[in-house]
Amino acid sequence: MDTAKNFLYVGITGGVGAGKSLAGKLLQEKGYKIIDSDQISRRITEPNSPILEKITATFGKQSIKDDGTLNRAFLRSLIMNDAEARKKLEQITHPEIQKQSLHEAKAYASKHTFSLIFYEAPLLFEANAQADKDYIICVIADEKIRIERIINRDKCSSEEAKKIISNQWPQEKKAELSDFIISNNKTIQEFENQLQAILDRLLIFKNIYISTSSSSD
Repeated sequence: MDTAKNFLYVGITGGVGAGKSLAGKLLQEKGYKIIDSDQISRRITEPNSPILEKITATFGKQSIKDDGTLNRAFLRSLIMNDAEARKKLEQITHPEIQKQSLHEAKAYASKHTFSLIFYEAPLLFEANAQADKDYIICVIADEKIRIERIINRDKCSSEEAKKIISNQWPQEKKAELSDFIISNNKTIQEFENQLQAILDRLLIFKNIYISTSSSSD
C-alpha cells in the first residue's frame, strides 16, 4: 500500500455473467467513485485516437466502420476465435486503460478527502492490473447461471456463451487471488448484504490507514 496517497484503490472483477457490474452500480448509488474500464476502453478508441490508429494498423481497415468508429463486432468475433489476435489487442489497449484509470483515480482523490475508489474491470487479472490495487473484490456465480445471463444479455446461443466464458480466466483462479468474494447466485438483497459487509470492512481499513498515516506525520 502506498502511504503517500490519500485513497484506497479497490478493484472489482469477476467472470463474465457473474454480476461484477451490479456491484459497481450499487456502490455508485451509495456515492462512491467508480472507474469503469469498459468506459475508458471506449474513450481511448474514439475516432482518430492514437489507440484506434494502432488497432487499424494491426488488424486492418475492417476494424474501422465507415463512420470512423471502432468496429467492435468485427474485433469481438476475431478475438473470440484467435487467441493471438486477442493478445495483440490487449497489448495495445490494456496499458493505456491502466494509465488512464490511475490518472482518473488520482484526479478524483486530489479534490476530495481520503477516498475509497473502486475500479471495475472484467479483465483485471488478465490485464495484470492488480498491482496498484489495495484490495480486490471478486464476484462469482455458478456457470449455469452465468450462461443464462450471457444468453439473455447478448441474445446468443449456449455454445457462444460458453465460448465467451472460456476466453477469460476461470473465476476460481480470480477468486483465489482476491481479498473478498461475493457469490451472486440468489437474490439481489443477498448480494447487497454481502457487498455491504465488505464495504463495512473496507471502511474500517480506511480509518485504520488514516490513523496510521496521521500518527506517522
